[in-house]
Amino acid sequence: MLISTVHIFPDDWSRTQVLKTIEETYENARFQTGSSNAYIGVTSNGMKIRIFLTPNRKIISVFPIYKR
Repeated sequence: MLISTVHIFPDDWSRTQVLKTIEETYENARFQTGSSNAYIGVTSNGMKIRIFLTPNRKIISVFPIYKR
């Protein structure tokens, strides 16, 4: 898995914490209606994460959804 150098998760998170969060979210992600490949999952601490997947469920992109 390629991890971007862009920091979209909290700055104080380790690489391991980010990967565990992605794994946890992937397991409970639900298809986002109106999209072709977007899913939304929620971590155990309540953070919403958007995941984009290929048709065979490989991860393309992952990022947290922050409220404005």
